[in-house]
Amino acid sequence: MSPTTPSPQSIIIVGGGIVGSYLAYECALAGWDVDVFDPQPEPAASYANAGILALSYAQPMSNPRALFTGAKAVLAGGEGIELATPLTPRTLGWLSKFAWASRPGHAKRHIRTIYNMARTSVDLYAELEQRESTDLHLRRTGWLYVATSPQALRAQAREAATVAPAGVRSQLLDATETRAHEPALASDIVGGVFYPDDVSFHPGHVTTTVRNAAQSRGARFHQATVTSGRAASGAGVASVETDLGEHFRARHVVIAAGAQSDEVARLFGGRVAVEPGVGWSVEIPTDGPVASRALMSIDDHVVINPADTRVRLSGGMRFGGEPRTAPTPAGVDALVRAATRLVPAVGELDREGAVARIGARPMTADGLPVFKEIGRGVTVLTGHGTLGMTLAPFTAQRVFDLLSKATRLD
Repeated sequence: MSPTTPSPQSIIIVGGGIVGSYLAYECALAGWDVDVFDPQPEPAASYANAGILALSYAQPMSNPRALFTGAKAVLAGGEGIELATPLTPRTLGWLSKFAWASRPGHAKRHIRTIYNMARTSVDLYAELEQRESTDLHLRRTGWLYVATSPQALRAQAREAATVAPAGVRSQLLDATETRAHEPALASDIVGGVFYPDDVSFHPGHVTTTVRNAAQSRGARFHQATVTSGRAASGAGVASVETDLGEHFRARHVVIAAGAQSDEVARLFGGRVAVEPGVGWSVEIPTDGPVASRALMSIDDHVVINPADTRVRLSGGMRFGGEPRTAPTPAGVDALVRAATRLVPAVGELDREGAVARIGARPMTADGLPVFKEIGRGVTVLTGHGTLGMTLAPFTAQRVFDLLSKATRLD
């Protein structure tokens, strides 16, 4: 950026995933001066996730059922949820706050809020498509949760009933009705719950399209790491330096770095309580769709997201341990086994050319996204957990509105 005093409508965004890219789009659309920094945006969590706009996930992750099933899986040594060593005092503290936040009253209070944010985000994606004359390839075929045990079906039926008052539509299906919705399913299923308003897509395509829309509106994306930062001084200007030796100044800095947001916040003297919840996915080439719609194995909590030329399998939640750049072969094999139990055709696919990814979800203890100022002119936008793609448009627009109001008041 120019060494002269930045415009009041200037912003630096740290993080180029779906959240940072959508915020860049909102700001650039309004004519702001936008610089986005990310050392390696493509392998981020925005590319590794399931690819669902999940209105059905209206209950915060911190809820009694998630706490019970998570603890049960860990104690049983399950492959889906892991507490990897070493567990730092920070992670242990976060887990204790998560357990406290999982009490029933807390979860129920926030269901309508999360649903309304998700519903608005779906509309905002559609508005972007129309405004930019682009196609996000959103598949509005719903999301079918499938059970292979009566216990899992009953649990999901209770979940559907819990979120229904907020507006989440669902259908409880017996085995015959479930197979009518999806003929590719295995023969031993007992039933399912269908959420007709959920939307599936390819997360890499959506993130890239949003980023391209932001760039077409004037936003600049830099493949660089922010190495130091300074909150706004008396002149109202914040600044960052990158590993390329460059110095940038703006009236606003927003940290949208996902699970790394606390690390970046410390550069500005702030903190944000997010814990990496690591998940993994594998995308396998296909000659045609293995199923007609997105599926969830209720028993194994694995998502099957089919498309014409590939199928994406995703799942897992790991806390603690050393960072990894790729999922383990055992983790990928577990995804394939779980998916095959639901859709036998998955087990027949040739995995040559498959792409495995890993991503760290930014998890808050209360299951709600965070947008707050941690220093003058420095705001954190993170904590979307498993709902980054689902909530990004709403939270980006909300933060943009707050920054615009602050700019008008200066």
